[in-house]
Amino acid sequence: MSVADIQLVRREPWGRGSAALLIAAAAAAAAFGWTVAGHPLEAILAAALVPIALAAPLASFVLLVGMTVLLPFDALNALSFGGGAGVPGLLPVDVLLAVGLARFAWLALRGRVAVPATVLAATALLAVSVVQAAHGVAAGAAASDAGTEARCVVFGLGAFILAQPLLAGPRSRKRLYLSLLALGLALGLWGIAQVVLNVPYSSAGDIGVRPGIDAVASFGGGQLQGGLYAFPIAVVMAFAGLVSRPRRMEVRWLLAAVFVLNAVCVLLTYERSIWAAALIGCAAVVIRTGARAWRPAVQWLALGGAAVLALAVLSPGTAAVSVGRVTSVFSVQNDSSAQARTVESEAVLRAIEKSPVIGAGFGATLTWGGGNNAQFGVRTTNFTHEGYLWLAWKESVPVALLLAACLWLAALRRRRPHGDAALDAFRVGCHAALLASLVVCVVFPEFNALGVTSLLGLLTAGCVTRVVA
Repeated sequence: MSVADIQLVRREPWGRGSAALLIAAAAAAAAFGWTVAGHPLEAILAAALVPIALAAPLASFVLLVGMTVLLPFDALNALSFGGGAGVPGLLPVDVLLAVGLARFAWLALRGRVAVPATVLAATALLAVSVVQAAHGVAAGAAASDAGTEARCVVFGLGAFILAQPLLAGPRSRKRLYLSLLALGLALGLWGIAQVVLNVPYSSAGDIGVRPGIDAVASFGGGQLQGGLYAFPIAVVMAFAGLVSRPRRMEVRWLLAAVFVLNAVCVLLTYERSIWAAALIGCAAVVIRTGARAWRPAVQWLALGGAAVLALAVLSPGTAAVSVGRVTSVFSVQNDSSAQARTVESEAVLRAIEKSPVIGAGFGATLTWGGGNNAQFGVRTTNFTHEGYLWLAWKESVPVALLLAACLWLAALRRRRPHGDAALDAFRVGCHAALLASLVVCVVFPEFNALGVTSLLGLLTAGCVTRVVA
């Protein structure tokens, strides 16, 4: 050991931070020893994920996003500690997020990673969400319901924090691009597989084909639900990459595959809001990219249109139902679904008025229907379709306004091009996809969907993170 090494050791003595790390490690070891006897497989899985989260932050982050996007909650819960059928437990992705955030906090305290104001704001909102989970339980909500709802918001904020150092450097950012490309391809294939195999609709509503649409053809009938909110994000991000004209042919064709597969999945959801989100996102990509985007945009949109047309030829029922869904927009006043959402929203607004500043807390329920709205039946639920109202109801009006304002500002802010084609395309895609998702939140509860909140956190980080081009 050289003199410089000895001096370096002397400059970093054993301190309170190291003592805290030792205490945390001892507590984790004790917890592992206590649980391994009763739940050996779950404990071993958790122990295997910890070194991944500590030593390979990029792999851990991609695994976290991929598992939440592709795997339904029941599949994650089957691998959970203390959970099972109908009993939520500690999910594998919970371990990845918790260890990843602990690693980030340790590096931040040691001055090894930058902590911008946006990360501090996200940390404060994350702490508020944890408090609101405790508030909901104290108010009488089931701990499982409160934890499940809080997890969705926490994952969005946590993914935003973890994505920032990965996006800041060029090497980790390039690997993240490739990982997201693979994830988009897997998402499109998974969506098509659900329809072809007619995967049953789950009770959690995050996988399978939901009955109710009379499209009976070679692709089966019903609405594709698994990956519902992620499909338009994949379409917009792939479209942004294609419009940037990547030089490598293999990258171009992989992006085209992601674009076409997920465009078909968007169509098969038969959700008009999801269709609108994909179109709004693609339009935002063209507007942000500028005049040079018109020619490639027309070419690739024509490819997407050809794929949809081919699907219509193979499945005439799909085309007929799609046309019916479009024309139904003009008779929305007679749409029972729209009427039910109106009644539901009015009940949520009354619940918000009771506790606008403190919020009802996660897991809180309300009852609506009956009386003048007897046609919808009487329902008691902790769910509402409108994402912003759900956030104001559970987290309070001030927190909902603050979080929504931050997301909209991130989506709409302008940045000068860096001269790095891949980075500029990624940023344009993040802005456009986040904008499209925020539009969907008007009619769908994306903030309460574990399958998309980590993606929203990544998109927001892509919009605001300072990077090295």
